[in-house]
Amino acid sequence: MATPRSDKDNGNKITLLIIKDIISHTFKKGVKVSENQAALFLKAVYQNPIFGYEESSPLDRDRVLELVELCSDYIINNRKPYYQGLRLQAFFLSFYSTHEQWIEEYNTQLESKLKGLSRSVVENTGNGRKNRNNLYNELVKLVILRTGLGNPEHGDVFRESQNCFQVIFPLSQIPNLQAMNRIDKRIRIKQLSRLLKGLRIYQVRLGEVTLGVW
Repeated sequence: MATPRSDKDNGNKITLLIIKDIISHTFKKGVKVSENQAALFLKAVYQNPIFGYEESSPLDRDRVLELVELCSDYIINNRKPYYQGLRLQAFFLSFYSTHEQWIEEYNTQLESKLKGLSRSVVENTGNGRKNRNNLYNELVKLVILRTGLGNPEHGDVFRESQNCFQVIFPLSQIPNLQAMNRIDKRIRIKQLSRLLKGLRIYQVRLGEVTLGVW
């Protein structure tokens, strides 16, 4: 008597065989696809109700061949947005095994890109009104870049972001920031970036953001 586990194992083996058949069949038509892309298209086609596949109904050989042909055809010819999205997802998965890995690499690249500006903000301990104004503008630029919402060189983006930023961190708070050690400064800047991002996203929902934010 088959157990649920053995049924699942058999199902997984059959799925892997179908994926291999899709890869092979598509390759014969002159298109090379990854295992991820074949798997994503298999799932999409199999679950599409117009084709009539049901999990409760085992596939005979003819239906398997039909499924392989459908998947290959969709991989090669279907350019609808949904299937284009599957191609992008497969491309993503070919480089990153998890979303966490992608986020980690993104953060590493972001820190490298902002290294110079971050150092300038963190190491600025100068006095004087002009210096603190310049530091504040640099800080606003830095947190905008950290949010990923717009180019701070875009005048409207900078102005709108600065108006938001003044709510959570007014210019009068600059001396307090300067008094922190470097590690605490970097932590505080990340916190401020997250707060600004939340406010800017809220503005987007209200329709109060310049298109340049994107």
